[in-house]
Amino acid sequence: MNSNLKTLGGFIIGAAAGAAMGILLAPASGKRTRRKIVQRAEDVKDDLNDVIHESWDKAKREYNKKVDNYSKEGKKLVNEMLDSVK
Repeated sequence: MNSNLKTLGGFIIGAAAGAAMGILLAPASGKRTRRKIVQRAEDVKDDLNDVIHESWDKAKREYNKKVDNYSKEGKKLVNEMLDSVK
């Protein structure tokens, strides 16, 4: 995981913890507080899902790029070897 994703992950966790503490310490009824906690948890879950999907997509792109490069290099080497045999 690159530095930007670690930073974003830390930010999301920190924001979630801060929001949870703010909700728990704010004067409100238990039902309302639970509803707020559930909503914040869903927001954090959605944010984490976005980060995971972005990371997965980036990893797939990088993998495909490397496979393409190795394939091209392999074909080039095979052609060079065939040319040298002729």
